[in-house]
Amino acid sequence: NVLVLLEGNRVLVVDTGYPQFVPKYREAIAALGGGAITHAVNTHWHDDHSEGNKVVGPDGALIVAHANSRAMLTRDN
Repeated sequence: NVLVLLEGNRVLVVDTGYPQFVPKYREAIAALGGGAITHAVNTHWHDDHSEGNKVVGPDGALIVAHANSRAMLTRDN
């Protein structure tokens, strides 16, 4: 599951999921009148919650996570 909050020209995503799902929810965001993903929050580091970071991060989204999650995300797990 991915939660999306649209606020003006900002789009916040909670848990980016797997990379292959990013185009699908970007499409849904666009259909709702939203633009590019500007912020992403990771609830934790498991792949099914954070692998989409590899897509949204390089596109400019600010990624936020707890320090412990960040530590796990920067390691090869």
